[in-house]
Amino acid sequence: MRKISVKHCAIHCGDVRVTSEVGEITIMARFATFLVSALAILATIVSCGDDSVVSPPAIIPVSVAFGDSATVLHQGASLTFTGVAHDSRCQLDFPCVWEGMAEIVITLRRSASTAEHQVRLPILRGANPTNPETLMPVDTLGFRITLLELTPHPAPTNDSEYVALIELYNSSPDPLDGRLIISSIPLQSIRLHSFTLDTAYIESDRIHLTATYSGGCQKHYFWLHMSPPGFAESNPVQANFYLRHWSYVDLCDAIISEDLTFDLGPMIELYGSNDDDIIVNMHHYADTLPADITVLRYYGAGPL
Repeated sequence: MRKISVKHCAIHCGDVRVTSEVGEITIMARFATFLVSALAILATIVSCGDDSVVSPPAIIPVSVAFGDSATVLHQGASLTFTGVAHDSRCQLDFPCVWEGMAEIVITLRRSASTAEHQVRLPILRGANPTNPETLMPVDTLGFRITLLELTPHPAPTNDSEYVALIELYNSSPDPLDGRLIISSIPLQSIRLHSFTLDTAYIESDRIHLTATYSGGCQKHYFWLHMSPPGFAESNPVQANFYLRHWSYVDLCDAIISEDLTFDLGPMIELYGSNDDDIIVNMHHYADTLPADITVLRYYGAGPL
């Protein structure tokens, strides 16, 4: 079993150690070391005795082959790519009614002295590591973990050929948490798992939703998308909202009701003004389109 350890620093420097059963190879970035030294001297000259400002460590994804383990030294966590629950992603060059998704299974250990936990990480066919709206992060054990890439695609004949690119860092407020996502994702990809939209209303620059679903044994995730990323011409203009629900393979059947609140700031910014009213078409979940719609109204500030 090969183990990969990645050590983070303020810029992409330092050393990366690759350890296998036959020994250890250490790759030293000499130029980066020289650069860090030069920057340190320059910072000392500029600061003139002031307290130094330390940049946060860079978040560097780790690439893990099926069956292998990776340790993120800065976070003190280790993970092992143990399985692929399913991979229904459609071929990239083939038009699909449903783009499909994949889920992998990892075992996660927060530190060497803690127990292992199984975590499932999802990824959609159209996932793009540089576009957060296409990703599905999972929060657990104090970490935010995101499957950025899963190759090869389409699915190989043997799971041992899979390689996962995983990002892991300490959980903290994320710009997508509780915030409307201006999205160009196809509607078939937004609609993942079923729910019932019980209530919906807008208050100031927030939209409040109550969703009911079956579960109770896993944490469920919700994201609110505005798609397409534009407004339908009318008076006032209209925007279409869709709620994405991921059930995390929750096999329990308790009826859960959850209150959700999302910031409408991105819609207002896209429109370019908070003076005018906007009709919000809040789409319910349905296996096939069209679905029921609750029509809401964002009241602009109006002329001063």
